[in-house]
Amino acid sequence: MHIVARQRNEFERATYRRFISQFKPNQLLFIDESLKDERKIQRKFGRELRGKRLSHVGNFICGTRFSVLAAVSMDGIKGAHAIEGAYDTAGFEFAMETFVAPSIGSCANGEDCSVVVMDNCAIHKSDHLLRIIRERGGIATLLPIIFLLSFSSRPYSPDLNPIERCFGTAKKWMLRHRHMAERYPKRCFEIALFNVSIKATVYL
Repeated sequence: MHIVARQRNEFERATYRRFISQFKPNQLLFIDESLKDERKIQRKFGRELRGKRLSHVGNFICGTRFSVLAAVSMDGIKGAHAIEGAYDTAGFEFAMETFVAPSIGSCANGEDCSVVVMDNCAIHKSDHLLRIIRERGGIATLLPIIFLLSFSSRPYSPDLNPIERCFGTAKKWMLRHRHMAERYPKRCFEIALFNVSIKATVYL
């Protein structure tokens, strides 16, 4: 059974779809963050002889948490950066400017990755971040232009952001390579994302 949020606004979702449909798929660049801790890379299933219960020693505490910022287009993952802990505004701005901004094109010229789509998280709304995006797009002043270059997806609508599927695929990769992920969790989060197949972005 698929459960959707009661707070989801279908009118806003329809408005978002109508707005985003005016752009070519190659212009869209989806941004989001994901968090994981040590418990999420533990093995949950296994095999044992019939009638015997399988036991496995695992970690019951969260341990160190890691966050990853990622950007995905129809060509796949364009950038990813993992940190220990959670992203704040300064960390998000740094990661965007360093790892994502070089991929952003000009919306006026219809270039690839020129329409940045993010959710409504507070750290996504800083003036410095909007300035970074505008500078890459070659337009820096008008509010409608800012709107074109950085548009927030609707609240409680993860299904409208294909990067959520990429995060799911990356976490499955980490489970398959959990011995490496346990030793190098931060680096493996990034590697897992870059191993995501372009098919995971079929939504675009």
